[in-house]
Amino acid sequence: MTGKAIFDTLSDEGNQIHELGFSRMSIRLSLYKPPSAVFSRSLVRLKCVQDIQRDLEDLETPKKSLKLSFLNQTYVVHLIAFWQAFNENLLRDAYQSLHASQPDLRIQALLKHSHDRAVARFNSPNRQNIDQLFFEGIGLKKVTSAWSEPDLSSDVATNTLTDLLSVRHEIAHTGKTERPLSYSTNFARMEILVRMSELLEGRVFHETGGPLNRSEV
Repeated sequence: MTGKAIFDTLSDEGNQIHELGFSRMSIRLSLYKPPSAVFSRSLVRLKCVQDIQRDLEDLETPKKSLKLSFLNQTYVVHLIAFWQAFNENLLRDAYQSLHASQPDLRIQALLKHSHDRAVARFNSPNRQNIDQLFFEGIGLKKVTSAWSEPDLSSDVATNTLTDLLSVRHEIAHTGKTERPLSYSTNFARMEILVRMSELLEGRVFHETGGPLNRSEV
């Protein structure tokens, strides 16, 4: 094989490796799911609870209303659990982006300490505590002010979250709630939380430069 032929062969192989590497990098990038997408995916699984409700509606079964009541309560408990996880995941992704962009090891350590302490103190994911989470964790003020758009007023966002947390609190401490719950109200509140997650994520990523490039982790 001549020198030129060897060079052409190596060049072709190099191009193939480059293309393969770029393809793999693109795949890695596409696999990253922002916290709002993870939240939505969790809600797709939670839909099984409401599927069971619909199945029960068509059946003649003892204590049907009690069974439906427990399913409605189960839905709320899981909805709030996924909502809390969303906020913690969003803080984590924003923190990782800030941490990676900071070359000073001392500041990196301070960022990690602030993040870990904020998450440890975060319990009830209401509006005030979410603001506190992001302020203590990465220094962002009043992130929930993002919940003010033509399709979602601040009052609707706050009241929806307050109602859901009140129901969850009653269930956690008494095993039941006297508040009226239904398939339709649970679904409507879920849709509002999804919109709130999108707006909050947009605000946080805008302020922090977006999530870390997942091809590097």
